[in-house]
Amino acid sequence: MKRRTMAGNAALLSVFSIIAKVISALYRVPLTSVLGAEGMGMYQLVFSIYALILALTTGGIPVAVSRLTSENNTLKKDSRIVLKNALLSVVGTSVVLAAFLCVLSGFVARIQGNEGVKSGYYVIAPAVVFVGALSMFRGWFQGNNDVIPTAVSGLFEQVFKLAFGLTLAKILSKYGVIYGVIGALSGVMISEFVALIYIVITYFSRGKIYKINAVESCDKDVRNAILKTSVVFAIAGFIIPFSQFIDGILIVNILKASGESISLATAKYGLYSGTVMSVVNMPVVLSVALSVAIVPVIASATAKRDIDEIRKKGATAVKLALVISMFAAVMMFAFSDKIIAVLYPRLNRAETQTAVRLLRIISFTVPMGALREIYASMIMAIDKTGKIIVNNSFSVALKIAVTAICLSYFNVYGAGYGMIAFSAVGVILNARDFYILSGKNLKLVKNVSTIAVINVIMFLLAWAFDIYIKNPILSLATGFVVASFAYVVAAAFSGVFDGDELSGVPFSKAYYKLSQKLRFWES
Repeated sequence: MKRRTMAGNAALLSVFSIIAKVISALYRVPLTSVLGAEGMGMYQLVFSIYALILALTTGGIPVAVSRLTSENNTLKKDSRIVLKNALLSVVGTSVVLAAFLCVLSGFVARIQGNEGVKSGYYVIAPAVVFVGALSMFRGWFQGNNDVIPTAVSGLFEQVFKLAFGLTLAKILSKYGVIYGVIGALSGVMISEFVALIYIVITYFSRGKIYKINAVESCDKDVRNAILKTSVVFAIAGFIIPFSQFIDGILIVNILKASGESISLATAKYGLYSGTVMSVVNMPVVLSVALSVAIVPVIASATAKRDIDEIRKKGATAVKLALVISMFAAVMMFAFSDKIIAVLYPRLNRAETQTAVRLLRIISFTVPMGALREIYASMIMAIDKTGKIIVNNSFSVALKIAVTAICLSYFNVYGAGYGMIAFSAVGVILNARDFYILSGKNLKLVKNVSTIAVINVIMFLLAWAFDIYIKNPILSLATGFVVASFAYVVAAAFSGVFDGDELSGVPFSKAYYKLSQKLRFWES
């Protein structure tokens, strides 16, 4: 098998990752139309504990497996022993936690404030085991410099979840909301099973390629190495899913305590976590996916102790993330009513009004969320993951406190204010730590200011379309197209990106040609 370069692997994985994440983000849009706000709330309650358990069972172990596999190959040791030990540990833990989830389903549902979701835990439990095994195979293949199985299995997950989840949800929802939710959760379980089957078949079909004549490592040594390597990444990966799990508990229970019914409280949680956050996450996912392609370069510069390169590439990643995410936030705020009307036409009037207001509030978190993720990725590339754990812990603690207080005063909108507090503090702490490590970049401050000014102008332009064109689809389409064109021209004219900063980014050559024509005085 022909080995790919590290850059080629990163590019391939990034493309598949972007496609998979976009499908995942888009999935909740039609799902909301099928399940309704209450159904989405129930789905999100189950999914939050599922994500939390996955963080516990897998955590940073795939990263550890990848590293140890690569090390074993370099030392001419049999890397399959790494996979074997990882599978035994993770699958065993996954089975135990999946069993506990089933046994404690009633208790967990009561804590979350809606006992109707109890049956959903039985459906999602097998997926915990499937994902545990799947993650270990992915880590092992990546350690062997083979990203195709990881990329394809990730795409399989999203495509089959979309196909089976929506189909089963639609078929079963006629019998009641919870049945529709069970259908959607069944789609998740089926998609993980299909992805696992694919990667297992791939492993055995390529077994001879990876078989080498070498002395196996001691099982105990391998298990200890996996644990030691993964623990920091596991802690870092656990904090955010934990905060999302707490969100569901707080929102449903506090709204119930304020006098709202279980159905209404769950529906509002669904509007927040499923309806609005799906829209908000799309640009964050896209901007982060494009920007993190620069992270391996930062890791390489760290190994060479090249501070100037770290600072330069860090600035490029920040600007790229900000250019995408800030424009998306402006569009969301200006066209919030049109976006909700177009994407979620089946929401009733009260639900639509709630979703529109939530989107306006949470749109402020889009650039902050993208930058928080970018700075976190770059700090981890510099091998300072401990700082991310501290920063995330503090940010999540603040988010929980702000959300709990604000829910009592501002109803479900308090969750939006909690998100703003979390994102703002998170990006401030991560940015501070990155620039302590890499040094200040005054030119970046100027570029960021330029991007902000351009987006203020874009908001005024988009706002005009929102006011004067009443048809939601026409207003959104024409406003977005005109504002996007004006935005690209303004960014090219202002010279936000220098030289070959965007080398490797899609459409970068066209952007530079436009920039050279507009900035004719530099020719």
